[in-house]
Amino acid sequence: MRRFCSTLLVDDIARSPPAPTAIEALKRIAELYEIEAEIRGNNADERRAVRQQKTKPLFEALRAWFEKTLAQVAGGLSIV
Repeated sequence: MRRFCSTLLVDDIARSPPAPTAIEALKRIAELYEIEAEIRGNNADERRAVRQQKTKPLFEALRAWFEKTLAQVAGGLSIV
């Protein structure tokens, strides 16, 4: 199901006018998925360590970017 939805999303983006905010969000989320793909199959302690080292800073940056972007786009509604 995820692959099907991802394919639809990519197709929709390819056919629609440029949406810089959506493209930036997808790039940031893709970075998180890349890390998960790299650690797939590792034991839980190894995955946790990599997530703390690599994923946590990216996630925190993504959240801050979402909050900033939402404030610009939706007049400051909270995403918490």
